[in-house]
Amino acid sequence: MTTINVGDLLPYVVFINTATTLWLAISTYMRKPGTDAGAAVAELKRAVDDRHRELELEQTRIREQMRHMPTREQLGELETTMGSLAAQIKAQTDAQSERFTKLERQLETIRDFLMRAK
Repeated sequence: MTTINVGDLLPYVVFINTATTLWLAISTYMRKPGTDAGAAVAELKRAVDDRHRELELEQTRIREQMRHMPTREQLGELETTMGSLAAQIKAQTDAQSERFTKLERQLETIRDFLMRAK
């Protein structure tokens, strides 16, 4: 049986230890950008989610405001009604203007009569 001298294995052990340490250092170094990128992606995702929630709230507010706005049909009805009311008001104003003109002539006649009577 052959005896193995531990002193002869020492260079191999040092080599394996050094290789393992280098491998660990390189893998940690290579993993660091991936970890940073993962954190950046997570933060970006949070920012996008926050903005998405803000936009959904804004959309909800706009929809709620639009719910109170009249439809085209309602605006058409309003336009028809307003046109009808405008025509009625114009007719009433014309009739009143005519009455005021008659009243003005009558007052003119009375004034002329009173002026001649003096």
